[in-house]
Amino acid sequence: MKKIKLEKLVLQNFKGCTDQTVEFSDRTVISGANATGKSTIVDSWCWLLFNKDSTGAEKFQIRPLDTDGRQIDNVEIMVEGTLTVDGKEVVLKKVQKQIWRKRRGTDVTELQGNENLFEINGYPKSEKDYKEYISDLLEEKMFKLLTNPKAFTALPWKEQRAVLMRLVDDVSDIAIAESDSRFTALVPELEQASPDDIRKKYTKALNAWKKKQVEIPARIDEVSKQLVDIDVAERELHANYLREQIADAERQYEDADSAVKEFDRVNDRILEVKGEMRMIYDVADRQLQEQAAEIRNRKDSAHEGFNESRHQIRMCELDIDRAQAVIERNEAEKKHLQDEWRAEKTKAFPAFEELPALDESSLICPTCGQAFPEGKRQENLAAYEVRKKRHLEDYEEARKFFEASKKERLAQITDKGNATVVTIKKYQAELEALKVDLEKAKADSIRFNKLESDAMTELDKLPLKPDLSDNQEYEALQLELSKLEEGMKNMSTCADYRSQIRIRLSGLREELSAVEKEIVSADNTAIEERIAALQAEQREVGQKVADQEKMICMLETFIQEKMERIAGDINKHFKHVSFRLFKSQLNGGVVPTCEIKHVSESKGDINEGHMIIAGLDIISTLSKLYGVSAPVFIDGSESVNDFNIPHMDCQMALLKVTDDAELKVRV
Repeated sequence: MKKIKLEKLVLQNFKGCTDQTVEFSDRTVISGANATGKSTIVDSWCWLLFNKDSTGAEKFQIRPLDTDGRQIDNVEIMVEGTLTVDGKEVVLKKVQKQIWRKRRGTDVTELQGNENLFEINGYPKSEKDYKEYISDLLEEKMFKLLTNPKAFTALPWKEQRAVLMRLVDDVSDIAIAESDSRFTALVPELEQASPDDIRKKYTKALNAWKKKQVEIPARIDEVSKQLVDIDVAERELHANYLREQIADAERQYEDADSAVKEFDRVNDRILEVKGEMRMIYDVADRQLQEQAAEIRNRKDSAHEGFNESRHQIRMCELDIDRAQAVIERNEAEKKHLQDEWRAEKTKAFPAFEELPALDESSLICPTCGQAFPEGKRQENLAAYEVRKKRHLEDYEEARKFFEASKKERLAQITDKGNATVVTIKKYQAELEALKVDLEKAKADSIRFNKLESDAMTELDKLPLKPDLSDNQEYEALQLELSKLEEGMKNMSTCADYRSQIRIRLSGLREELSAVEKEIVSADNTAIEERIAALQAEQREVGQKVADQEKMICMLETFIQEKMERIAGDINKHFKHVSFRLFKSQLNGGVVPTCEIKHVSESKGDINEGHMIIAGLDIISTLSKLYGVSAPVFIDGSESVNDFNIPHMDCQMALLKVTDDAELKVRV
């Protein structure tokens, strides 16, 4: 493993540090109140390596400012870092100088920009060679992940997932399917295509079969309209049944001794009917319980979605408050700069005042009081003209210097104002996006709340007992039972029994005559055959739909099993965090994700300390993955007790906010 250690940083004129040297050990504590320079040290380290600050911003104020907030020119900015790479010392040095050039045709110098000079171990390097050396030492993206506990959690979830997948070997879909009997049917498919392609194939087929499934009932209904109201087949069956009943009644009538047997038969039939009714009731009751369970599952899922959307609302509101605060601060700064610009703009150089004219007393000798000779007189007049010319030249030079200084100051104020406007627009755009996210989260909250409410209403409407009023089989059995029980009451004597048979025979014969007349009036054979064919096709299509749904369900289960195995292999590498790589949808499918779960979640809200410990856990694993150990800077480490910071095979610098008015470094 490549070991990178930071031994020393030397800062000169970098931000607020005029001249500062910071020595580092395996564990270094950098403490002080806010604005004492803790972040400046981290910024200098990042600037030395990647020309950015610790937040990743490439444009930031590194030049020191005076007491009025104006940058100090004509000073060199220098950061020198001494580090060891696998025990070998390396000294990196970066110097920034201002480029001043005279404006053409004038003596006024103007700032043309900055240039950076680079050294490695005292040898000057070009910017290209310096960057290549740093890249070979530690690539920038890897540097962020290995030196900042908050860097990994700040990545988009897809990038997090891509990093984590490097922790496990490639998982063979076929090997997983062959190792589990539930996925045997998927093996031939997986040998030819990916799970996504398989899903597309069966989803396409399912949609086609479902379309057919929807069309067939309409076709059956259309053919059924051609039926005569009388069902001939049913009437034939019923006529045969009546003939059997008539023959049976005639035999019973001839043999009165069979009355007792009939009584027993009726009694047995009553028991059978009650048993059949009980079975129907049990099936209906089981279906009712399954329906209630399904509604409860929907209610619980909606409740979970509601809680998640409420959490999202809270997070959006916090981010909106943060963005608005930044906008307000920058608006105030912009107004201050506008006032400062107007004040500077109104400044004007004093009007020119000529030298007083040369009076006659200047041409008279102060000793004798007589006028100077003509030669001396002309000499004094010439000297006066020289002084007059020099006075004008001095004025013009001072005026030009004033105008140049004023223009430079106005440009500086304008640059700051433009930077403030850029920041305002950036956070205004972020604010609008957050508002959109907030509205979406609110809409989700309302939708999930309605889903839960609807499910509870649906659950309340379910009967406590199954309703069998529309069950024709149950109603028929109930009617038969009623008749049987009523008939048994009248079987007290043989005479009564024979009388009952006569009455029954009369009724059966009348009913048979009516049925036979109905049979003669209608014949639906051809139509019924067509309906039967469509119904057979409907069953076949229904089976096809079930087959496609079964394969899709099996595939979703397979993907979930695969992701669980991968997640399990990944989570073995961590102590304080675990990762969820997929989440289930309401329709039973799964979608990829990357959600971090902290061990402390089961104990309540996650605080800043837990987040830092989790970030260090991730750094420890990624260091092993990349084979690199680099200095870790832990900002906000005052939220973690020292004994809770895990032992790691890397150098750590703990940045703590304390009440100390000056920066302190303790190793």
